[in-house]
Amino acid sequence: MKRLLLIATTVLLFMGCKKTRLVPSASMEKTLNYGERIVVQYSEKYRKNINYGDILIYQDKKENFLCISRCIAKENDSIEIQDNIVYLNGEKLDEKYCYFDEKIKPQNNEYDSFLVNLEKITVPQNTIFVLCDNRWNSLDSRYKGSVPCEDILGKVLYVSDMDNPFKKIRVLE
Repeated sequence: MKRLLLIATTVLLFMGCKKTRLVPSASMEKTLNYGERIVVQYSEKYRKNINYGDILIYQDKKENFLCISRCIAKENDSIEIQDNIVYLNGEKLDEKYCYFDEKIKPQNNEYDSFLVNLEKITVPQNTIFVLCDNRWNSLDSRYKGSVPCEDILGKVLYVSDMDNPFKKIRVLE
């Protein structure tokens, strides 16, 4: 009986704080692949304790859907992108997680220029600047602008087995 109670409590706690989602697009490849099951820690604490590099899930209120992106800059940071190289507060970021799919390489035109270059901006108060890892196949802060911290729902913790959300396939750092 104690074992059953322990299992039931664990499941309730898991479901109350953590939820599983399927990755809805290829925008975070190769870190998160389309259709993989991820476990997300939902908590308001992430709105105040967001770290650089965190992979977050947030509500896009304009488009009314959930998005997954990586936090690149926080309020008052400066961000600039030159020829696909990101500069945070003037320092080049080492982004080993980036993926540039040659099949969808941006054309050198006015429509795709935001994917490759971004003039230096300062991230507004109470917002973060997010980028997806699959840089040429995503609409992130380069296109939509900074994400309000109040829209952050939680942090992606790991990729789980499709049949068992407790079984970790890949932990995200």
